[in-house]
Amino acid sequence: MNVFTHPGRFADDARRARRFWLAGLASIFISLTLSMSSGLHPVLIFLAYPFLLIGLPLWTMGRAGQRRLKTLPRPDLLLNAELKALSDKYALHHYAPYSGGVFDHLLVTPAGLIVIVTSDVLGPVTCKPVNGSDRWSSPSNFLDRITGVKPSIGNPSIRATAQVELASSFLTADKTADVPIRGLVVFTQNPDLELEGCTHAAVPLEELRLAVKLLQDEMSEESSQEEARGRMLTSDQRRRLNSALSPQIAPVVPRAVPAKR
Repeated sequence: MNVFTHPGRFADDARRARRFWLAGLASIFISLTLSMSSGLHPVLIFLAYPFLLIGLPLWTMGRAGQRRLKTLPRPDLLLNAELKALSDKYALHHYAPYSGGVFDHLLVTPAGLIVIVTSDVLGPVTCKPVNGSDRWSSPSNFLDRITGVKPSIGNPSIRATAQVELASSFLTADKTADVPIRGLVVFTQNPDLELEGCTHAAVPLEELRLAVKLLQDEMSEESSQEEARGRMLTSDQRRRLNSALSPQIAPVVPRAVPAKR
């Protein structure tokens, strides 16, 4: 498998976390200054509270973001390690920009495209259909989310659907619009999952290789059932797609496995 990793993503995350930390620190400093100056005018103590209420969460989120970037394994490296046994017919793109969007992780396979979104939520994780949409949940409280110990899970289905739509527009522009596309949610911390009819497949990291194989089989079967010519990607088409996504990045072959958590 060839891997293309676009630079800058984690540097951007680090800068964002630092901005939160600095903004929070500045707000806390202003709050303390106003509090100490309240002897000059009592109204200053009331002005200090908003800065404190805003600054403390910002500072905490910034520190939590910095800590997570330093302690958690990078998701792109984890995916590389799990999928490194795939042949050169496969290419994995990390953070490739396209048409104003960014692919989190895009696997180009002979049978089609698999877009992957990751989550480092610890779990347990559940996904149930509610009123026609997926509802994800993972027990946590406000303090856990603010401190970054256990962030909110959000809605991985929405993220995966957006990635599938981005991949669809990418194939349309390349005039290979009939190629199958699948979305896959991968939980890098291997939590317990309970899924009930969710829009996209979801697996813990340790089951990623099996999930990719099953999605491959599903896409191959879908292509074989077409009345017209099969929709498998040829080697020329795969090279063209890889070149379009990463024109200035040389592919690498993943070998080293990240340190165990």
